[in-house]
Amino acid sequence: MKWAAVEEALDIVLPADYKRLVQTYGGGLFAGVLWLLEPGCSDAMYDLVAQTAEREAILTELWEAGEDKPSVLHEVNARRCWP
Repeated sequence: MKWAAVEEALDIVLPADYKRLVQTYGGGLFAGVLWLLEPGCSDAMYDLVAQTAEREAILTELWEAGEDKPSVLHEVNARRCWP
């Protein structure tokens, strides 16, 4: 896994324990309740980069339609998760 490229694409630094978890198990659904998203997963449903982009697009549409954006995302030092 080329983590630097993934982190650059997402504009975040991923935790080392997350990287170990993904390297050990890969992406998928665990116990029917826990989604482990893996960058580049062969199943797009569990691809971290694809799912992040999809959720960013959906949230942008909601906020443009008038849905309130959580106040924590307006803070200057908020982690980039959404536009």
